[in-house]
Amino acid sequence: MNGIASFDVDVRLAIQHTLIAGRPTPTVASVAAELKASETDVAAAFDRLAAGHVIVLAPGTHDLLMSAPFAGRPTDFAVTTGERTYAANCIWDALGVAVMLAGAGRRVDADVRTTCADCGASLGLAVRDGTVRADPASAVAHFAVPAARWWADIGFT
Repeated sequence: MNGIASFDVDVRLAIQHTLIAGRPTPTVASVAAELKASETDVAAAFDRLAAGHVIVLAPGTHDLLMSAPFAGRPTDFAVTTGERTYAANCIWDALGVAVMLAGAGRRVDADVRTTCADCGASLGLAVRDGTVRADPASAVAHFAVPAARWWADIGFT
């Protein structure tokens, strides 16, 4: 995380470790307690991380909405690995959950459940041994917003 202060990196890692462990969405207070830091310092780090597009906060708050690839709240993209289910922000991030967990030494296999935004049909992806299979097999992922414009409204994207 080039250019980000060491404390901010610690805050980011505390957020990610909490989400990877499947614990409740981290808050300024919980991260401050974990790092034995002041809530004021952690809140300032949340603000800097949000300004740098590292995390997404609910407008006007320090409530965590996203710390990619994880969502800080329930979404339509549930990713199950073993006994744990994670919320992802979108289908792209849902696949990223399996990759991030593998990088963290966790189980790589994952099942993603969502619904078609157009017709409401149930859709799924299975990640097994680095291969992705769709259910139904004819399913496709569609990105309505070009990647270059995602941050214009990251909550919609």
